[in-house]
Amino acid sequence: MTVNRRGLLAAGLGLGSAGLGTATLAAVAGARPALAQSVSPPPPGIDPARAMTAMDAGLIPDSPEDQSARLQAAVDQAAEQRVPLLLAPGRYRAVGVRLRAGTVISGMQGAATLALARPGALLLAQDADRVSLQDLALDGGMLDIGTPANALIALQSCRDVTLCRIDVAASGGRGVALEGCGGRIYLSRFSVIADAAVFARDSTGLDITDNTITDCGNNGIQVWRSIIGEDGTIVARNRIARIASKSGGSGQNGNGINVFRAGSVLVEG
Repeated sequence: MTVNRRGLLAAGLGLGSAGLGTATLAAVAGARPALAQSVSPPPPGIDPARAMTAMDAGLIPDSPEDQSARLQAAVDQAAEQRVPLLLAPGRYRAVGVRLRAGTVISGMQGAATLALARPGALLLAQDADRVSLQDLALDGGMLDIGTPANALIALQSCRDVTLCRIDVAASGGRGVALEGCGGRIYLSRFSVIADAAVFARDSTGLDITDNTITDCGNNGIQVWRSIIGEDGTIVARNRIARIASKSGGSGQNGNGINVFRAGSVLVEG
């Protein structure tokens, strides 16, 4: 089933019919939108007294250095101690950071940005349940990703994933790719994405709700299965605009929402 551009226009979602060229992607990438200003410290559900901070981890806000090793060590230690990792406002350049079961990364005031240091995925996880990212921005700088999932955030076989109030921008591939995952993506923003904002395959109880998705090269949200079968993903109340079809094809691209081989998927609002 495909919800095409014309259908979304009728529903008031306002998708543009024009293609999104490379120049446009590059121009918009230069101005990453900020997260909603209503987010205030401490982030909801985060107790700073029980969190590991960027200072504890030796992370330096706005450093030009690649801080992947420090960030990885902080993720590992925070997960082992079962405490959140709380990042102070600023930019942290990294690549290939692997999330562990129970990882919680949050930004103070929604003003912490993880920026892709070089081609690759920014955050990855496999068989890591209860991963949570909130009040964070992720900036791909329009760099090529070059991994099989082709996404800034690539999660595989993870249950109870929570992506809340994240701002994903300027991805050279997808924004988020989930393979065999369940959980929620909500109250988040995706903008200037070369491919699809959210790609979910073989989901196990996934909700994609109340997000804003704009300026994507091929699709907004894709819900797929490897073979025909029940899926049950809920896609609701998302605002989707300006989706192009850079890769062409016979309908698989250029969609605000695309459902393929997946049964019992609810798409509304």
